[in-house]
Amino acid sequence: MVVMVVDDERFVRQGIIDNIPWQSLGIDTVLEAKNGLECIEKAKEFPPDILIADIRMPKLNGIDLGKQISLQYPDCKMIIISAYSDKEYLKSAISLNVVAYVEKPLILDELEMAISKAVKDISQKTQAREEN
Repeated sequence: MVVMVVDDERFVRQGIIDNIPWQSLGIDTVLEAKNGLECIEKAKEFPPDILIADIRMPKLNGIDLGKQISLQYPDCKMIIISAYSDKEYLKSAISLNVVAYVEKPLILDELEMAISKAVKDISQKTQAREEN
């Protein structure tokens, strides 16, 4: 599985990448992007199974990125991270059918649980397809 971590703060991206036990969750490739536009470019070569994106970023915010990614890769599971608990952001995230909305400062256990849920959802969908 491919995960794309998208946040304009390098420290946040690196903290996520360095502190989640990716392989034990069944994820073999973790990529990063500093904004939504960079993510879309990288996704052309490495379509993400799971997108972890900050909601507020320059060039293309997490909500608009989520909309574009879901059009191109409808099976991609999304996890939104944000320092903002604004109701409009929450509504937008719900409309994207995100797996989780994790607030900053990040609690890694909470993020790991969200990733685990996304992996489980993908595995179940893959299994159901194989059975049909």
